[in-house]
Amino acid sequence: MTTETFEITGMTCDACARQIEQALLRVPGVQAADVSYPKGTAHVTGDTIQAAVLTSAVIASGYGATPTRGAAVDTRKAPKHAPHRPGPLLRVPDRHT
Repeated sequence: MTTETFEITGMTCDACARQIEQALLRVPGVQAADVSYPKGTAHVTGDTIQAAVLTSAVIASGYGATPTRGAAVDTRKAPKHAPHRPGPLLRVPDRHT
């Protein structure tokens, strides 16, 4: 059994962490995935897991991932993930005729 640890970027809430966990659990060979929003980390355990494949799964979910063990994998930055809350309200100018 192998455990890989990653630094995760782009998370804005616990729902993001759950989304990444689900993406990692869909990767063949993964038996457990624990993603922490407060720590910005993911710990993945399984048989015959590869850091590059796990990183790709996280990136495909819209987040960034960097292995913390120094493996040579694709560490492209993911597109910025939109927050799960509405943005600020814009004030519309009053129309005086």
